[in-house]
Amino acid sequence: MASDVSPEELTSALQELTLTINDILQFSQDTTKESIEEFVNSKIGKMFGMATAYQKCMKRINVGTKAELEKTISTLARYPKVRDAGEELLECEHLWDRFLLDIDKSLGQDTSEALIPGQPGPIQFDVTDAGSGLTTTLAQQLTGTDNLVLVLLRHFA
Repeated sequence: MASDVSPEELTSALQELTLTINDILQFSQDTTKESIEEFVNSKIGKMFGMATAYQKCMKRINVGTKAELEKTISTLARYPKVRDAGEELLECEHLWDRFLLDIDKSLGQDTSEALIPGQPGPIQFDVTDAGSGLTTTLAQQLTGTDNLVLVLLRHFA
């Protein structure tokens, strides 16, 4: 946990993160106005820049997880600039989520069923092993291994 991060450094890191996410979101919104299909088929990869932006922010303030980032914000929320930057980030994340729900709806995806924490997720869907290129089901990947690292990428197709 980054107990030694200054309020100014945290504010700056959060503002940079929010700016980057807003830029990616704006690009995505503009592109989908032209053609949702083109965005989904060829330009959606730009949205993965959000993960890189979070990584850069967390490295900058020396935290390793989003929970630690949130705890750091909470710890320094007594500073108005930190509180404002944290709220701007939350609003940005909300807009991001809303955008993805709108994309799902426009593609005819059912967004009404959401999992709740602790509920078993669906495991009977195809996954591709990035190392071998082999496609199996998630259920098959979860059996017989001591350690498994999954990177689940949202795909609209």
